[in-house]
Amino acid sequence: MPHQRASTGGRPDAAGARADHVGDGGRARPAGGWPLTAAAIVVAVETAVLAASAIGFTIYRLLGHSPHDSIDGWMIVLLAALAAAGLGCVWRGVYRRRRWARSPAVLAQLLAIPVGVDAAGDGAWWIGAPLLLCAVVGLLGLFAPSSTHAFVDG
Repeated sequence: MPHQRASTGGRPDAAGARADHVGDGGRARPAGGWPLTAAAIVVAVETAVLAASAIGFTIYRLLGHSPHDSIDGWMIVLLAALAAAGLGCVWRGVYRRRRWARSPAVLAQLLAIPVGVDAAGDGAWWIGAPLLLCAVVGLLGLFAPSSTHAFVDG
């Protein structure tokens, strides 16, 4: 007699994945599909860039380079580090399909739009264009119907 796999009937399992879509090996695919996965990747990339900025500017400062005001330079490092930590928590929430994580993730994408437009308009298109692309992909992923379903049922 073949081995039968137990089904959770569409309820989330311990890892937050729904078992209504069973793939190879009996592992459940996470609810929300590729739009929510794309949004989670966008938030992870933004987190990594903020963390790299904080680390890079710290190294820049420690090597003897200084901005016009030393306190301003360290405040930028502190704010980038705090933003990276906060956005890292948001990424984890989006990845686990937690309802609370949607609002701060949307807010982060909405804040990225004017920053990207300003950067692109000031000649830093190589910063502005990827930031705008991330913001649009993140918003589309967070507002996709399958994502809404995953957050509401999640």
